[in-house]
Amino acid sequence: MSTLTLNTDNWIAAMLRVAARFGKPADGKTLRQQMRWFEHLPVSQQLERLSGLLGLHLTMVPQNKLRWRQEITPVVLVLENASVAVLENIDADGSARYWLSEGGDVVRESALSELLTRAQGDVGVIGVAARGRDARIDEFIQPYEPHWFWKNFRGMGRRITEISLASVIGNVLALAGILFSMQVYDRVIPAQSQSTLWVLFVGVLIAAAIEYLIRLMRTQVSDLMGKRIDLKVSAMLFARAMSIRNEARPKSTGSFISQLREIDQVRELLTSTTVGAAADLPFVILFLFIMSFIGGWLVLIPLAAIPLIVIPGLLVQIPMARLAKEGLREGALRNAVLVETIEGIEDIKALQAEPYFQRQWEQTHEVSAAISNQQRLWGARLTGWASTVQQLTYAGMLVFGVYLVLDSHITTGTLVACSLLSSRTIAPLMQLTMVFSRWQHAKMAMKGLDELLKKPLDQPEAATLAHCPTLTGQYDLRNVHYSYDEDNEKNVLNVQQLQIKPGEKIAILGKVGAGKSTLLKILAGQAQASQGKVIVDGVDIERIDPTDLRRQLGWLSHDSRLFFGTLRQNLMLGNPHASEQEMLQALRISGALSLIQQDAASLDRIINEGGRGLSGGQRQMVMLSRLILRQPQVVLLDEPTAAMDEQLEEHVIRQLQGWISGRTLVLVTHRPALLKMVDRIVVMDNGRIVADGPRDEILRRATAPATAGKGDVA
Repeated sequence: MSTLTLNTDNWIAAMLRVAARFGKPADGKTLRQQMRWFEHLPVSQQLERLSGLLGLHLTMVPQNKLRWRQEITPVVLVLENASVAVLENIDADGSARYWLSEGGDVVRESALSELLTRAQGDVGVIGVAARGRDARIDEFIQPYEPHWFWKNFRGMGRRITEISLASVIGNVLALAGILFSMQVYDRVIPAQSQSTLWVLFVGVLIAAAIEYLIRLMRTQVSDLMGKRIDLKVSAMLFARAMSIRNEARPKSTGSFISQLREIDQVRELLTSTTVGAAADLPFVILFLFIMSFIGGWLVLIPLAAIPLIVIPGLLVQIPMARLAKEGLREGALRNAVLVETIEGIEDIKALQAEPYFQRQWEQTHEVSAAISNQQRLWGARLTGWASTVQQLTYAGMLVFGVYLVLDSHITTGTLVACSLLSSRTIAPLMQLTMVFSRWQHAKMAMKGLDELLKKPLDQPEAATLAHCPTLTGQYDLRNVHYSYDEDNEKNVLNVQQLQIKPGEKIAILGKVGAGKSTLLKILAGQAQASQGKVIVDGVDIERIDPTDLRRQLGWLSHDSRLFFGTLRQNLMLGNPHASEQEMLQALRISGALSLIQQDAASLDRIINEGGRGLSGGQRQMVMLSRLILRQPQVVLLDEPTAAMDEQLEEHVIRQLQGWISGRTLVLVTHRPALLKMVDRIVVMDNGRIVADGPRDEILRRATAPATAGKGDVA
């Protein structure tokens, strides 16, 4: 694998060829955009990502490890000059037919042996991924499964075996010190044999050193396993969070963040302490058996101590469950207050509303702190009780053992050994109390994450998706209703019929709250109609793969944002493969070229989070440039020049008129100047279409004396 040179374009072309053979066609432009963000990864991980995006499984195998026959095709080979070949057929006479990434659709033929001599490094054997996913669905976006968390332990069998083996060796070696004490009291002291003492002591030193190394390695292995699971789960949750339908997202950003952060509570159960406690727990039985073998009735003392630790640990789960539930709720509220305050800090200062938000913060924090104190108190009670039981167990062993020694049932060495062994027996149970303290936190966190994973996604199951590599922008809306709140029966949108032809230029006008922006969201696929159908190019928009829809659709809302990074990075979000010349052209169209002409840093100028430091007009120019770089077939603009002055607006209109030629344009605006770009106007009021027709006719009607008193439609 390390010898491979990755030419991304050649590999994508080859993998697309293979995907089509398996009945999984995909779009090359989309793949190139997605793979652009993985170029920093090692070659093996890039190939894994590429095959995963296509719903395939790629395994790199040395040539000499394969039995070359027809059944293993297709096979991918890297040839000289980093070109990629797809071996499609192997005939019985040793000839092979293959496709070359740089040779168009031509299928070539040569001897298999000759082709293999040209191959560089390992070859790629390809099959359909076991999950049977659609070619364009991200590997993390899967239907909810009840036991999703524990399935991440699959493939960890080797790690679990290593941890178990280390626990066996470590606990067996721990007996060395106990047996040493027994032998010193029973044999060394009575015989006054110093040589025996030193021999035994050296043996104990060796055993202790080995035990230390074993337990250290167990800790490292368990932490490594926990880290890998944590990374996998975190990546999956983040991907799910980004794919939740907009209307299904929690209404509060802060509570949504709090819900995502609950993975931290689950992570606590994957620490080496928890894993070690679980691994050591079975050895309690072994220690009890050894104690009964050498100490007889002394084993009754730790046997009585075990339920005194376990039962309170189980009982304390009742108040801990209630507190964990309340704690998660109050934590989410506190996070919501914090995020809302930080996001609106400028308005809060302008309104002198600091005392109001300070009071909200103090109230939520006070309740959260009180719950945390109660949780810590119950945890301290449990830990303190377990520590007391451990001390009483040791004392009880000595008291009961003295009578057995005086009655000559056991020796002094046996008493000392059993006392030490009782401490070893109770130790895993002490660790178990710590797990008991965290269990309810993790349990409530898992419930919260379950609710997150149950939310509907942008992408339904693969079987319901339609692959639309090209869209012309023909819309047909039939009896479309939409409501922002499921509990509220009032529809903010009620469109009985609306048709948009490919290449049409349409302006949507209406009063504030008429439903214009909501209609634009429906057309963009950013909101799902609660009733009715939205047909795009003859296909229900809900059945179109969102990847195909978004690739060919440019949507600029009045809530669009810029992100922290350079101007170049913000533009590349629109098109990762855009050249600097294309970026400059997009900036020229939007009027944003002045941004880099004024700044020596040019395209590497830093943009702050949300575009802070830029004026409203400058932000709109950059966001419009980002949309232009996408080269969409359908353009949906919501007040694109609202923050621009008249001179800049006129420049943008003049430039956009040429750029939108051949594209479908739907424009929401209150600015009359933008109507130059359209040839049709749709007027909305109270969520309904009240007028629809050619631009000049609608404007003539709006300015006619008979309608002038009915309100401004624009």
